[in-house]
Amino acid sequence: PVAGSAIVRAEIELNKPMLTALQIGNFKAFADMQRVPIRPLTLIFGPNSAGKSSVLQGLTFARRAMEHGDLDQSSAVGLDLGGFKQYVHGQDSSQRVSLGFDLLVEQMHEAGAKRFAGVRSVNVGVKVGLLQGVVGITEISISTDGEMLLTTEAVHPSNLATVVSADRVGKTPAAREDGPMKNRSSGPMTFCVDGVNFANSSLQSWFKVQFRDHAGIQLAGSDWKYLSGLTEELFDHPCYADRLLPEGLNKQIETLAKQKVKITTRGQRNRFLKEFGTAVATDYLDGLFKDLTRALWDQLDRVSHLGPLRWYPPRRIFDSSDAGSQEDGAAVWQTVIQNHEVRKRMNQTLAGRL
Repeated sequence: PVAGSAIVRAEIELNKPMLTALQIGNFKAFADMQRVPIRPLTLIFGPNSAGKSSVLQGLTFARRAMEHGDLDQSSAVGLDLGGFKQYVHGQDSSQRVSLGFDLLVEQMHEAGAKRFAGVRSVNVGVKVGLLQGVVGITEISISTDGEMLLTTEAVHPSNLATVVSADRVGKTPAAREDGPMKNRSSGPMTFCVDGVNFANSSLQSWFKVQFRDHAGIQLAGSDWKYLSGLTEELFDHPCYADRLLPEGLNKQIETLAKQKVKITTRGQRNRFLKEFGTAVATDYLDGLFKDLTRALWDQLDRVSHLGPLRWYPPRRIFDSSDAGSQEDGAAVWQTVIQNHEVRKRMNQTLAGRL
């Protein structure tokens, strides 16, 4: 590795990783948003202080935020970012750090791929900043193939009560289960949808399928016009995010069931459009957040940060039962020595690309 750089190992399928790009802005060395493509083998090189470590630290920051909900990261072991006022670009705490992730739909699990049928890539954007003195996620945006889908904005707990499952606290997204509820108000983590693009092709496709399969109704142009006028009402559902993304809405979601609908007048049709449209929107939002949280966590959970090697290593490195800190660049060699599978995959990867 280049002096002063670091190594990030992502155990992602070699042919087509789901996470295909990272966007980062107002973080450490970067002011403007930067887009970094991610491939099975990605090399980042350049002179000292060019921002190589900022890119890699951005990935590690996202992983820790997704796992522990630690957005300040002022006391993390190994990679200590010094808190929001230190890692925000220019130490300007009035700014917001931006992170973005491009996810390849065909690599998602079945439910996610079905929700985004016909879409190649989903972009999830997150902003981190101070809200009434508390560090937290302030905005979330989701786009499909470059077409905006929806945006959400944080509401401080003093303005909107937050409810969260008791067993969710302190667990990774993959390990959480539904449990008793309790109040929690420790940061700007409750979100309300503040913008939905009802013309988004992916969203329209989902609504068409649900109305057709569950109510036997083919949505016409006049139906879309009526539903579009109700967008804010249909999607007015708060969600809770104690990590990077919400893991669903703040309420129990009833499964959409097939029903027989008898409509004879336009008024009856509009009333049903509103009633069933609300149910579809609620189910859609809940599933959307769950699918994206699962997909992003699946990728970030595989990221390991090995810090820079800034000291002269010994001439001879011996096998030891003590692998050392995974934040220490010297631990790379210990891992290669002790882990046959890692050594085998590293050799295969380098042999195929050199």
